[in-house]
Amino acid sequence: EITPKKSMLYGDKSIMTVPHKYIECVKQLLKFCAENEEYRNMPWIVNMMGYQKGFGLELTSVLLRLIQPTDVVQIQHANPKYNYDAIIDEELVNSINLS
Repeated sequence: EITPKKSMLYGDKSIMTVPHKYIECVKQLLKFCAENEEYRNMPWIVNMMGYQKGFGLELTSVLLRLIQPTDVVQIQHANPKYNYDAIIDEELVNSINLS
């Protein structure tokens, strides 16, 4: 059994209920990793949630801007209704107006 070094309690089954709280949890985890030498330079894999429609793209864009990944792997479902409407790339993420 492995005990996590750091975890955050969001407190709801859906991140869409209070998205700003979810974003704050992500910020706190990123801060923890940045402040701890053992995590600062290791590669990370971030498994994003599957909200691909409506506000989901905006939330994904916020998280990608925070995390600033070197690579993004976008898995496409055989049924297009389960996919984002476009391929997620830097241009698309930066074109989403978050204000």
